[in-house]
Amino acid sequence: MSDTTLLILDRDAEIYRRAVAAAYPQVRIIATTSKDEALAAAGEADILAAVGHALDEPLGAALRGLKWVQALSTGVDGVTRIQSLPKDIILTSARGAHGPQMAEMAFAHMLSLTRQVPRFVHNQDNRRWERWPQAMLHGKTVVIVGTGFIAGELAARCKAFGLTVKGVTHTVRPVEHFDEILPRTALKAALGEADYAILLLPLDDSSRNLFDAEMIAAIKPGGFLINLARGGIVDEGALARALQSGSLAGAGLDVFAAEPLPVDSPLWATPNLLITPHVGGLSETYAQQVSPILVANLGAYLAGRPQDMINRWA
Repeated sequence: MSDTTLLILDRDAEIYRRAVAAAYPQVRIIATTSKDEALAAAGEADILAAVGHALDEPLGAALRGLKWVQALSTGVDGVTRIQSLPKDIILTSARGAHGPQMAEMAFAHMLSLTRQVPRFVHNQDNRRWERWPQAMLHGKTVVIVGTGFIAGELAARCKAFGLTVKGVTHTVRPVEHFDEILPRTALKAALGEADYAILLLPLDDSSRNLFDAEMIAAIKPGGFLINLARGGIVDEGALARALQSGSLAGAGLDVFAAEPLPVDSPLWATPNLLITPHVGGLSETYAQQVSPILVANLGAYLAGRPQDMINRWA
């Protein structure tokens, strides 16, 4: 496949280009940060490497000869929603590349909510010296919904902090660092024990609005809900009402149904809610973390071994 053309659309397109060029100089690479430039070149591409949210229907329609999409993210819902993409393309993800930063973001939310860091910052801004008993993570229970690679990274760190770790998943199987793995059917009961409910599951038909008012109410009194997965998993209105009433102690959201979060969204003024702008998966070395997956999958593709591609979706 010496005539293969790879289109890379990403803010770190040049980093990915250099990694691919070093491994497979025979591949023609079009690397750009501009959607307009990508659209102009789309008709030449056999392969697209991009994050899902960079895609839209016009770009999908222009990718007439596309055979494979390498999502530069764990989730692929941003790709699968594009109806104009050619059918029967190969789809692979970057699953497993950025577990460390996602786990750290979960801890940023847990510690900020537990230690009331926004209250410290407010007091510092107002030069106010105020002390109060400090709650700890140690001895608490975290329920992680979704038990994939990122959840495993988080679970290992939770054990180091002295937390009991329970996982909820469709497919029950032993997973390292988890004290217990439960089926999705046991989710509500598991939430009753959750000091922290952390969402790390894909967005699909079974998880859309999974955390509605009833499921949020099932969380242990005094517990926190943290969503690092996809905004569509949580009913944001129900969450806001639970926080306003005090029935939920607090929440942290890194993902939202509409992104960027609209300036008139009531979530901005919701009490005991920590908002971060979908940065959980980002790091200063993100492209270097994902490049080995792109290069390995390209090698399998060029060799005619699609079955050997990493993180291939059905």
